[in-house]
Amino acid sequence: MTSLRQKDLQELIARRNQEEPIISLYLNLSRPQQRSTEVNSMLHTSLQKVKSDDRFSREQQKSLQDLSRKIDAAFHGGKIRLEPRSRTLALFVGTDGFWKEVQFPVIVSHSQVHVSFSPYTRPLTALKNVFTRYAVLVTDSRQARIFTLFMGDIENRHDHFVKDEVPDRVRAKASLASGGGRVMGASGGGEPVTSGIGDQKIQRHIQDHVQHHLRNAAEKALYVCKDSGFERLILASTEDYLISSLRNHLHSYLQQRYIAAFKADPEEHTDKLRKKALGVIRTWEQEQEEQTVNRILEENHAAGLAVLGTEPVLEALGFGQVHTLVLENDLKLGGYVCDQDGTLSTYLEKCPACSQNMRKTEDLTEEMIEEAVAQGAEVEHVSRSHEEFATYGIGALLRFKV
Repeated sequence: MTSLRQKDLQELIARRNQEEPIISLYLNLSRPQQRSTEVNSMLHTSLQKVKSDDRFSREQQKSLQDLSRKIDAAFHGGKIRLEPRSRTLALFVGTDGFWKEVQFPVIVSHSQVHVSFSPYTRPLTALKNVFTRYAVLVTDSRQARIFTLFMGDIENRHDHFVKDEVPDRVRAKASLASGGGRVMGASGGGEPVTSGIGDQKIQRHIQDHVQHHLRNAAEKALYVCKDSGFERLILASTEDYLISSLRNHLHSYLQQRYIAAFKADPEEHTDKLRKKALGVIRTWEQEQEEQTVNRILEENHAAGLAVLGTEPVLEALGFGQVHTLVLENDLKLGGYVCDQDGTLSTYLEKCPACSQNMRKTEDLTEEMIEEAVAQGAEVEHVSRSHEEFATYGIGALLRFKV
């Protein structure tokens, strides 16, 4: 399944305000129906609107009609093959030959078509967290399993199932002379043993093997990170002390990506591990959203590095100050755009920079998102209700003040 990476999103946004138009199509695949009929209907409606839009020349309108037939042929001719797990198809096709097709196992948006001089990317930025690849490292005292989670699905890594020869408690007990003390076995549990010097050596010997195994698991996780490029790391184990020890063995690169841990056994069923990991991810994302919103509110009240409201955010975007743009999922603002130099406004009809007429848009929010990404800023969509933030609907954390 062709999935969207962050660099793909940046590539799409880099194509905004082009001289040649582009068709952005989102097809909801969750309901069985005649795909080509639905696509043709949406394309026909959109191209009818283009005829009355003086931004498109007659040559461009003809090219768009040809492009519509090309998309239809792709569906009928089998060029676009919908995979069984797909729930959304996103297709971006330009009159200059540009073609990008992405399929997702989640519903990104309702079916829709946009024809403009920029790709319509808001449904993608709204689900940025869905495009985050998480790695899950599950270990006990003897074996470790490593896999990645992307868009809610496990990417099995059978080649990254680590097993080490750690002495078990039976062999340890056979070497002991008599009563007292505990020796930690390969399962992480403990059995009564003697507390003599010889027994302490045996205990240290077993623990050395366990620590060696955890180092192996940590090194394998670093290899997977370089191989798959995951952004976040989750740890899991049968015992809390193993998670703590494993964290100490992680490379600093992985330490920065660690977010949470949960109880699990590496031999648990794959789907059970997946559900546990997804629960941890949901909790972590909700906490991150809460922290971000609270930080914006606090910084704004203190006249610090944050602003709230449409006009302050537009001003910050104009000065390149925005570090993180934060907005409610369903926020939609009307306004004006200067296609010459990118000026955005909710009320100006003439650009203050070049004095050209500004183009009216019903979705200024999309333009703000694209501008933020083009400047290298993060975009966070608020999915839950936050009473104070809701009165503004949009805000931003700033890089600097002016």
